[in-house]
Amino acid sequence: MAQTSTSSSKQWETVNRVVYPTKDADLTMPLYAVNWHPAHFDASVFDERDSMLSVDLNAITRSDFNRLVAQGIRPAPEEPHGFKINSRDSITLEPCTHISLCTYFNAFPAGYWRHWTRVKHLRFSARVSGVGTLTLFQSTARGLSTPVKTFTIHTESTESASDSTDTSQVIESILSLKGMLDGGYYWLDAR
Repeated sequence: MAQTSTSSSKQWETVNRVVYPTKDADLTMPLYAVNWHPAHFDASVFDERDSMLSVDLNAITRSDFNRLVAQGIRPAPEEPHGFKINSRDSITLEPCTHISLCTYFNAFPAGYWRHWTRVKHLRFSARVSGVGTLTLFQSTARGLSTPVKTFTIHTESTESASDSTDTSQVIESILSLKGMLDGGYYWLDAR
């Protein structure tokens, strides 16, 4: 996930990689990646069908009730987490899902690196494909988080019997460790 500068000539050394579990993923996944949930919910996201107090079952017709139930049925995602582990260093998100790597193994301990090394900058680099967004976040020692950089990903996939082209792209960003002496992390969220 991040690399450090080792000299003034901007040579980079890998110090951290994003990884995923290949064994016992059902037990250990929250240590590597979690479904993204917003910090708070806006009133507009609540559906009155979820509250039985808002439905007068004595005044509803059978066809209206059946339609109400049918509207509330949502298909279950193919993967229980909303994403699929392809390999130790590759993951695929299901459509309309979010993932956060603000986890024990995949959040980068920037405050630790700032305190114990002379490193001043990190280089985030990832190979991505598909359609979506990837946002880098930074937290403070007090746990306040802010987005640092957002990447919009839109690569076209051309797969035919005779032509299979890799349309992945590499995204990069230089991140500063300034102000992280007391603590903080870097991580990414994707959707």
